[in-house]
Amino acid sequence: MDQKFLKLFLVFAFLLATLPTTLCWDFWKLALQWPPAVSLGYHAPNMDFTIHGLWTENFSTPWPAPRCPVPRSPYIHGLFALQWPQLFQRLQVSWPDIKHGDANNEVFWERQWRSHGGCSEVQYGQVGFFELAVDLKDKYNLQASLVAAGIWPDYQNSVSMVRFKNAITAATSNEPVLSCYWDYVPSLGGYGQILKEVRICFDQHSSGIDCPARNDPSDCSGPFIFFL
Repeated sequence: MDQKFLKLFLVFAFLLATLPTTLCWDFWKLALQWPPAVSLGYHAPNMDFTIHGLWTENFSTPWPAPRCPVPRSPYIHGLFALQWPQLFQRLQVSWPDIKHGDANNEVFWERQWRSHGGCSEVQYGQVGFFELAVDLKDKYNLQASLVAAGIWPDYQNSVSMVRFKNAITAATSNEPVLSCYWDYVPSLGGYGQILKEVRICFDQHSSGIDCPARNDPSDCSGPFIFFL
């Protein structure tokens, strides 16, 4: 083989090997969880939705989207607090580990980064991924929109799914996805639906879009409890 051609081939092979691995994705889905529904008995002042995760999704095939590759930049515990203290404080407020407590926050963030960060690592990097998540959450005040629609957390009475979804749409100008689960509700004297998450979608430029129903249809099938 010609030496010049061999050198060019080796350079090309090296560049190809060092390209970051990414998956094709079309839009973001921001999953916001309601803390008392995730951890029964959880209470905090000025209760608000918190981030469950920021996920990359596809409009069509392949769907569900293939699992993201493991990011090339590992999550380093303590790095945010040391080098990006303002972002660290925002994450503490907006993305806490509701189930296991604040002491487990970085374990929770690392798991989300390893599960979902690899798809967008080239575009955003690790810091950009987490910063984008809290920025997207802060774009809308879902609580204020719900209050404006006359909807407050209430363990005694259920709320209409349509009414709740319309209040979220009024805040975001786009169709959300609602996620519920069934459990025993003493005030109902039986099992009922409990709102767990509100999911909001954004295009690759962080502009709000309707969440495609076929990708992740709302599993709230009627009135549900939005409780405190």
